[in-house]
Amino acid sequence: MRYPSDREIEEAKDYIRQRLQAEKSMGRNLRTAMLRAAERIISISHKYGIPPKMFRFSLDLNLKHEVEAVISDLRATIEDYTSTLSVATHNDKEEEILAYITRNSYGKTFGERNAIYANRYKYELEAAIAASMLAGTSKAATLQLISKNLEHPYDNPDFIEAVKAGDMNATRIRTDSISYGIGRTNSSFTALRNLTVFAVAEGWMKYWYLSGTEKGAKGFITFRSSSFPCQTCGRICYADSSYVRPVSTTSQ
Repeated sequence: MRYPSDREIEEAKDYIRQRLQAEKSMGRNLRTAMLRAAERIISISHKYGIPPKMFRFSLDLNLKHEVEAVISDLRATIEDYTSTLSVATHNDKEEEILAYITRNSYGKTFGERNAIYANRYKYELEAAIAASMLAGTSKAATLQLISKNLEHPYDNPDFIEAVKAGDMNATRIRTDSISYGIGRTNSSFTALRNLTVFAVAEGWMKYWYLSGTEKGAKGFITFRSSSFPCQTCGRICYADSSYVRPVSTTSQ
């Protein structure tokens, strides 16, 4: 087996740096898009004059449709950012990269997960807006609270007080938030960030794989980067050792 030259190692390092920049950009753009959607939905919600204790998007059909249109735009924006940053300048492999990151993985596609998490965000916003209405919080301050608590939406002080007040119609307040089970976040932002940043990383590494095989690479070496016990990682990497996996057996 031929080991990489110093030049090849430096090229690989530079490629990883660029990939990490793309991942960070995805996180920043996602946050901006979600807060822009929140600002629009806050403004829409206040048009209808629904009492705070009764407030729920589904209470008024027009409100429901307007909110769903914003969430639909958010999903499209997320997909656009993810596709753009996954491909980056690797336009010669755009079709292969996009097919890879949007594939069915563990029972769901990227688009299906995006829709699920964006829908959860809708209910987080419903709760935050209803709670802020009850507290008399201004629209601008409501957006600030959502931004501050984006990763922990149920730590929002208005939400906590609304739950204590009781008799609220907003879904997440009425149920005192919600749990999606062990190992899953109760923040749609974290779920979407994990989904999209991982997709961007996969897109970049798919290009590296494709360009490497075209240059004659016969396999790749897999290392554990953590000593944390993980059966999945252990099966792939044989615990803490590394091994060369032939290209012919690589999962596509």
